[in-house]
Amino acid sequence: MLTEGGVARIGFGAMRLSGDVPFRAAPSRKRAFQVLDAVVGEGINFIDTADTYGLGHNEDLLGRYLRARKGMDLGICTKVGQCHDGGGRWSPLGDPRYLRQQVYGSLQRLGVDRLAALLLHRIDPHFSAHEQIAVLEEFLERGQTVAIGVSGVDAGALAVLGRSHPITFVQNRQNLSTGVDQGLAVTCAELGVTLLAYAPLALGGRRSEFECFAERWGMTPQELSLRWALSQPGVLPIPGSSRPGHVRLWHVGGLNPLPVAVLQGVSSIINGGDLDAS
Repeated sequence: MLTEGGVARIGFGAMRLSGDVPFRAAPSRKRAFQVLDAVVGEGINFIDTADTYGLGHNEDLLGRYLRARKGMDLGICTKVGQCHDGGGRWSPLGDPRYLRQQVYGSLQRLGVDRLAALLLHRIDPHFSAHEQIAVLEEFLERGQTVAIGVSGVDAGALAVLGRSHPITFVQNRQNLSTGVDQGLAVTCAELGVTLLAYAPLALGGRRSEFECFAERWGMTPQELSLRWALSQPGVLPIPGSSRPGHVRLWHVGGLNPLPVAVLQGVSSIINGGDLDAS
């Protein structure tokens, strides 16, 4: 399941290895390394992180893993542009000076000279969006990242930024509970942008219906979710987990887009239709 560029069609969201969602203690380093070994064992070679995850813990953990597994070819995508207010909340901070500082800090914690992707975590309305993306372009031009992108934007914002900057990725939440943002999908297609879909395994309020539907078609809910994501053009899902056994349940090596009949059934559930009619 590889794209033409050699990146797996599925990435891994490493945030849970720092215990951030839900708010719980991070797994031990030994456990985290077991999860990452399982990820690599499934053929996944694209890891998503951010400077905010665990206040740098996540990037530091990945850096330690890379050093412990010398010679491993993993592409790291990180994000900058948020700050902690001390009360458990995050807010965007797009001061160009802060963004540069955070990127250098990320590179140091990860122990890499070049990132697979560098994303703006959130656009700060107090600074020019173009100036914030321009900071990422500086690292792109110096060869310190292969690609740049932005997270948490709608179709309108992406259209404006994508026509002025070489954006490769946009990271937004997309799964069976949210369905597809058609406006964003169209804009991504027009600009040649890949959607990094985070939380792709979430089933929302119709969990039981999706679970029954998956069982009917001989799949686990995780397989259904990931195969549905892979059926959407230009989407690279980045599921996360803090358990190696969960990673193996994704059956990454055997994932293929869903047949038309199954896609129609999924759409019926997403749109509030009758499961029995699917």
